[in-house]
Amino acid sequence: MPFIIDDDFVVTGTSSLMDYVIDKAGRNDLQGRNMVDQIKIDSIGFKHDLRSAILGLICNIRPTTLPQ
Repeated sequence: MPFIIDDDFVVTGTSSLMDYVIDKAGRNDLQGRNMVDQIKIDSIGFKHDLRSAILGLICNIRPTTLPQ
């Protein structure tokens, strides 16, 4: 899982990481000009999180016994 450690503060999760880095850099313009832009950006992050979760499930499946 990706994370950022800033002094005693730990940030995890794709959406939280993006929000943290954007805010820390003072680039709130990257979060969209209006509510519609913000929703579009959030949906892209959600799709990325969902795809990563599905791939993690698929890639972590291991057979418990070897095929004969």
